[in-house]
Amino acid sequence: MHQISEIEKLSSGRYYITLDDGLQFPLYGKEMGKYGIEVNEVLSEEAYLEIMLELLPLSSRQMELILLRAAFS
Repeated sequence: MHQISEIEKLSSGRYYITLDDGLQFPLYGKEMGKYGIEVNEVLSEEAYLEIMLELLPLSSRQMELILLRAAFS
């Protein structure tokens, strides 16, 4: 289990989540609601693995495609 130590608002519905072990990652507000992310709450191992192994890699790939399209248009 991972305790959420800080949530920093970035812009337009995006937040930077910091866990007690120092790990940081971005999420949208809707995703925070889905996983019940709040300061001092505990993130279950199941939610942690889903975020790290499914959600964040998918977001990264989508951003790569956007950047590639912009570079070649």
